[in-house]
Amino acid sequence: MGIVGDIIIILIAALMGSVVARLTKQPLIIGYLLAGVVSGPHTGFVMVSNAHEIGRLAEVGVALVLLAVKLKLSVNVR
Repeated sequence: MGIVGDIIIILIAALMGSVVARLTKQPLIIGYLLAGVVSGPHTGFVMVSNAHEIGRLAEVGVALVLLAVKLKLSVNVR
C-alpha cells in the first residue's frame, strides 16, 4: 500500500473518531487524537506503512497552515 492508501486510512480513522466524539458529546479534537493513536505506528490496529512520509506531509501541512494564518493577520504599522 502506498502513500495514497495511508492517507485514506488516516482520513477514515479521523472520520470514525469524529463520529465517536460527536456521539459522546466531546470536542472533535478528542476524536482526532484518538484517530491518531489508533492509526499510529506503535499500536496493534491498522496502521500506516510509511510513517516517515506521513510525517513529512504533516510538516508541510503545518507550514501551510502557518502561512494561511500569517496572510489573514493584518498588522497596522504606521
